[in-house]
Amino acid sequence: MKTSWQTYLRKRGIRGPWTLAVRGTGPRPDQAVVIPCLAESRSLLRTLASLALNPPSELDRTLVVCVVNQAETHTRTAAREDNQVTLKWLRALQAGRRPSDLRSNGSASWVESVLGSRLRLGYVDASSTGLGLPAAHAGVGLARKIGMDLALESLDPASVPAILFCLDADTVVAANYLSCGRTHFGRCSEGAAVVPYLHVPGGSGPVREAAIEYELFLRSYVLGLRYAGSPYAFHSVGSAMACTAEAYARSGGMNRRASTEDFYFLQNLAKTHGVSPLQGTFVYPEARDSYRVPFVGTGWTVARYLEGDRDACHVYDTDVFECLKGWLAAMNLSVSSGPELALARVRKRHPAVYEWISSSRFSETWGKLRRNYGEDEMFRKQLHVWFDGFRTLKMIKDLTRRTFPRKPPCEEVPRLFSRMALPGFESFDTGASGGDHEGAFTLLHACRTYEYGSLGDFGKGLGPEPQGGSEPVSSMR
Repeated sequence: MKTSWQTYLRKRGIRGPWTLAVRGTGPRPDQAVVIPCLAESRSLLRTLASLALNPPSELDRTLVVCVVNQAETHTRTAAREDNQVTLKWLRALQAGRRPSDLRSNGSASWVESVLGSRLRLGYVDASSTGLGLPAAHAGVGLARKIGMDLALESLDPASVPAILFCLDADTVVAANYLSCGRTHFGRCSEGAAVVPYLHVPGGSGPVREAAIEYELFLRSYVLGLRYAGSPYAFHSVGSAMACTAEAYARSGGMNRRASTEDFYFLQNLAKTHGVSPLQGTFVYPEARDSYRVPFVGTGWTVARYLEGDRDACHVYDTDVFECLKGWLAAMNLSVSSGPELALARVRKRHPAVYEWISSSRFSETWGKLRRNYGEDEMFRKQLHVWFDGFRTLKMIKDLTRRTFPRKPPCEEVPRLFSRMALPGFESFDTGASGGDHEGAFTLLHACRTYEYGSLGDFGKGLGPEPQGGSEPVSSMR
């Protein structure tokens, strides 16, 4: 095993009763897909079936690790029972058998897809009595870390690069998901990547509306960061990220956060190894209401929207990103001119930003960094390490609270498009597009197309009319 992997596992690797159950012998895999599962028996089968559609040559070199998990103190009987069903099914699939108690015809067809493929399946029981996650850290972050650390131990250290993919149990992948990931890391120097994603609603009507507006919120935020010139202008979606095993180990691995683990994981990788957009494939997370991840994420936001909180999907005011753009320009200016001129410039143009930056002790931080980093480009990089994705979001939220309240997407996103000089949206009219819902989808489709170019056959999976969200995975070939 590589020294960096050994060092990471020895110092920061997972400790606990969990083991990776794998079956059979053969060459060690050089990539792994890690899937946390909490009460996801039916969704997981569909996801595994989509992975099984990837080329046999890719499946031969890939280990799929399902981490069936819940808190040791979890009291939801239904979730505990569903996890036991999931474990039972995984044992059967791993042994090449068809589970005897499938719950629908769709499940049966997905099982046949898995059994008819060369999918290499492993699982971790972090749910049964004595194996549940400790209450202090129970959540998706720890579940991902368990799977990724155990997968790292199984990968071939001679592979360049060895790759770790992060997926969710409710997220279907395209048939070129694995090959595109390998191609990307074979030609890019960055150690991490974000995978193109398109939400698929787990229902119709209000769920679809909520999914559209939430994804529009996510995309408008990244577009705003891109307009401002932030180096953290990338999506943080847990089911749509990947990294090399080397970058994973050297950056300290996955964190144990119960939520926002994807945000902090990618932020850390951006600081140490870089994050770049992976191209040519898609993942399709299911948008549904859920409170399993507290205070953040798709499920929580959709649930709030369905309860009548339409503000949950409102987007940030474009002027917030204008303020951020001004600050980042001033911060870059400070490399050669010092902190005083940068602060004076932002104080004149963006007083609210000046107040926030001053309270963050920028001048003191500038001096400490300058003493340690004499070369300008390295110093500039360290300034952005300090003013990272978290500080960026913190400043944006403060400006939103005090000066620029969030606004409905159909009102504000066209304004962002216009500020970015994107053609065709200078005078966007939601009424002419059939109302707020259809207008929001038109905007979402524009955001997706701007980011990804061609969206393929499934690019309009969140359209105003139900289409494709609950179809068997075979319909996505």
